[in-house]
Amino acid sequence: MDRKVQLECPVHGTPTPSVEWLINGQPAENFNYVVLLNNKRILEIDKVNLRDTAQYVCVATNEAGQLERIFNLEVLIAPVIEKQSVSSNLVVVQNETVKINCPAKGIPEPDIMWSKERQPFLEFPYVDLRLLNDDQTLEISNAQLNDAGNYSCRASNPAGVDEMTFTLQVHVPPSIGKPTPDKLHVVEGQSISMRCSVTGLPEPSILWLKDGAVILEEKNGHKQILDNDTTLQIVDAHPVDRARYTCHAENQAGFAEKYFDLEVYEPAKINGSGKRVDVPVIVNQEVILNCPAEGVPTPTVTWFRKNTPIPPYGMPNIRIQDMSRQLVIISAQLLDFGDYSCLAKNDAGEDRLHFVVSIMVPPDIEEGPTEVAGKFNDPILLHCETSGQPTPVVTWTKNGQAFPSTSLRHRILPTGSLEFMLVRLEDNGVYQCTATNAAGSATRSIQLQVQIPAKILSRTNLNIRASERETVILTCEVEGFPAPTTYWLKNRKQLDSDVRMSTLSNGSLYIASLDRKDAGVYTCITMNSAGTDSKDIRLRVLEPPEIYASQTEFTVLQNRTVTLPCQANGRPRPKIFWEKDGKEIQTSTNQRQSQGRLLHYITMPTGGLVITHTRSEDAGVYKCVAENNAGQSFKMFRVTVQVPPTIEAATRQYIVSVGERVTLPCKASGSPVPTILWTKDRRRIDPRIARIRVEPSGSLTIESITGDDTGEYTCTAESDVGTDSQSRLLRVKVPPVFVTTPKDREMTINSNFQLKCAAKGVPTPVITWQLNGRPISAPASINGVSTITVRNVVKEDAGEYTCIATNPADNQQVTASARIIVKVPPRVIVPPSDWAVKIAEKVVLDCSVGGDPPPEILWTKNSRPVDLGDRIQKLGNGSLIIYDATASDAGNYKCIAVNDAGTSEAQSIVTIKSEPKFRVEPSTALVEIGDTVSFDCTAEGVPRPTMYWWKETQEIVSGGRITVMANNTLRLLAFYSVGNTVFCRT
Repeated sequence: MDRKVQLECPVHGTPTPSVEWLINGQPAENFNYVVLLNNKRILEIDKVNLRDTAQYVCVATNEAGQLERIFNLEVLIAPVIEKQSVSSNLVVVQNETVKINCPAKGIPEPDIMWSKERQPFLEFPYVDLRLLNDDQTLEISNAQLNDAGNYSCRASNPAGVDEMTFTLQVHVPPSIGKPTPDKLHVVEGQSISMRCSVTGLPEPSILWLKDGAVILEEKNGHKQILDNDTTLQIVDAHPVDRARYTCHAENQAGFAEKYFDLEVYEPAKINGSGKRVDVPVIVNQEVILNCPAEGVPTPTVTWFRKNTPIPPYGMPNIRIQDMSRQLVIISAQLLDFGDYSCLAKNDAGEDRLHFVVSIMVPPDIEEGPTEVAGKFNDPILLHCETSGQPTPVVTWTKNGQAFPSTSLRHRILPTGSLEFMLVRLEDNGVYQCTATNAAGSATRSIQLQVQIPAKILSRTNLNIRASERETVILTCEVEGFPAPTTYWLKNRKQLDSDVRMSTLSNGSLYIASLDRKDAGVYTCITMNSAGTDSKDIRLRVLEPPEIYASQTEFTVLQNRTVTLPCQANGRPRPKIFWEKDGKEIQTSTNQRQSQGRLLHYITMPTGGLVITHTRSEDAGVYKCVAENNAGQSFKMFRVTVQVPPTIEAATRQYIVSVGERVTLPCKASGSPVPTILWTKDRRRIDPRIARIRVEPSGSLTIESITGDDTGEYTCTAESDVGTDSQSRLLRVKVPPVFVTTPKDREMTINSNFQLKCAAKGVPTPVITWQLNGRPISAPASINGVSTITVRNVVKEDAGEYTCIATNPADNQQVTASARIIVKVPPRVIVPPSDWAVKIAEKVVLDCSVGGDPPPEILWTKNSRPVDLGDRIQKLGNGSLIIYDATASDAGNYKCIAVNDAGTSEAQSIVTIKSEPKFRVEPSTALVEIGDTVSFDCTAEGVPRPTMYWWKETQEIVSGGRITVMANNTLRLLAFYSVGNTVFCRT
């Protein structure tokens, strides 16, 4: 292909024959690519190609006849491997199968030879290696590391050779030790490290994940990734760090993972351990003491009674159950009262909860008479002596109806018995005594029968109110039989002799010029043989109210209870009401109104004011007013309600850009006014940093935001009565900044290079690549790092490579570029042809070369540099031209192409043709018939002349008696012709 072909038709004859050429039966003149030279004796095709395959016939004709000479021309095509359709860089994962394709074409069909590292494969099949597709595919199964390397495919046929080299890389998926998870633990507040030993090819990249989420150091200040990402260290562990951690190793061949199950031990904690728990229990009943212990690992619990450990199997009347979380007093007895405690303990710490057990005894009523008789108006005592723990409360009923606890004629004594100062007919009935406490109740019934005694007729004016220095008459009209005798008592005692007092004839008591000491209960007692009767008259000497209060300033925590005392003396007993800030407030004597609604203000029997569940609006000035018929008095009280700090809820997360300003709100309320403290990532903020300030409102303002400001900010409001805190997450968007940029490189064909680009920013930038402004594929960036690798560099790999780092949050970008220059070694594209010319003709030796940078062309002749001059010149395109060729110009010429990347050469043989000249010519010989005769004929010339012997018009050829010797001598055996002429021709 593409070479010059000459078909020569050496024809002789007399007369000189004419020559015509036929191509597949058609005249050669019909084909414009064919040139006929030397009187058509030579057919020349300048650049032969496939169309020129044909049958060429040379037809020589003269008057004596016609001869033909047939040339069958077959055009051979050198093998060509279709390199653009296949990749020369192949990657296979270990133990998998890869096929290397070498699509070669040529005429005739080329033979394929495979080699590795220049060592040919000679004997197929090999283990895990076989040829497919007419040897154009090399299949490697179960690929191993030793299969990596350079493989060559060589296609050859008689027309030439083509070769292609493939680079095979065997990638090994990552491997991380044993696959089972590691069980780890750390005590809260301590540190722990997790290590991940990884192997693989290429070297795997490592990511750490927590419960499936990637761990970013900038978001996890107490987590550090060390030792080329193989170690995760947690400093100051918290319960939130309890998780499954994953070491994820990945390369182009796959990935592997190793798990670490981390448990964070928390100190043992018992809910409510800060206070003592009072536990009342009824005697003979079961009581359970609960110890709600928590912690990691689960704490062990030990019980104590009066600081003495209780065995886990218990002791008499005590049982330990529910994994020691409960202590059971099976049947509580009086001896079981006292202090109990539970101690929870684990590897991280301990806690204790104290109990005080008190034993309650149900009420018991002493035995006594069930029937009692009494005279009319006589006193009588219905016995109801009780016992129990706590002291029972005694109530009485009469004939099934509630009986008042006190009246003018009866009262319930502290012992629980019912005492009648005097009985009447209406007092007949069945009385029932009921004793009640928290442990239960008991009852006892008594039948009361009343006789007919003497009787006081009038029961009016039993309460007399009078002011000092007034005169009063206490009346007492009686009846009875026999006529009763009447006398007066004061406060159950006989009246002292006093000139101001006298008994009138009708039995009334006259008191003049009242004095405060005259107040009391005056009893008129009338008696006869049937009985006695009495009448009490309560004399109240009116006194103006007087209030006693030692404390007037009160401070109370919100939701607590405060009591404002207001004990007032006066007669009659003063009525007490309360005002707040000048307005009367509604109170009750019970915590619940009749409708069952819980009241806020409760009046104590002593007159004091109880404020329950205090609120901030309860603060102020309270006024206790006491008044009776004798006058009015008041006392002022000031109440301050302390409210624990409370921070108003606000947005939790703030996202800002570098250089901006942000204000993190912290609006707190409370009484007293709380102080505000800000921390960042649990560390107090340095007040000396001028661009960070706490506003009067409590908000935190940060000016000129930087990437280091990212973190968790906690606002804490503190006062003497409590604290409150809230956290704000600040995320700073940091524009991408390059850490590593690609560098300019100069490469040669088939070499390898890598470009690395690394950038940092928040969030982590994504790296992409462009070549000459067009996107190119590259491995995904990991943690802001990306590396592209180019193997077996070709010319098209040259250009400007641009690394683009993009912030995925707002698409901010930065770029960095590197220029790759690919130097191509020289290659002779069209080698110079061999030349054969005559003296004085022109010779042009073309040498078409390629390469980058453009190579310089040098010429040598017979291994020595060609002397250039006027006759021999090198043209601008590197071709060598020889004018007026001489015999000395013959020789072996080499075209040598040279540049920075290497050299290449091709050669051409130049032959200077000279016309044949006889050195020895045949001479006339005279011989006898039958003799042998020889004729010598030698000639010289360039190219070496071909010698022919002719007899007349016929060429003489060896055979029979005629022999043409190797040196061209003609030998005739047994010569018999007479007068024949032979001649020698070149």
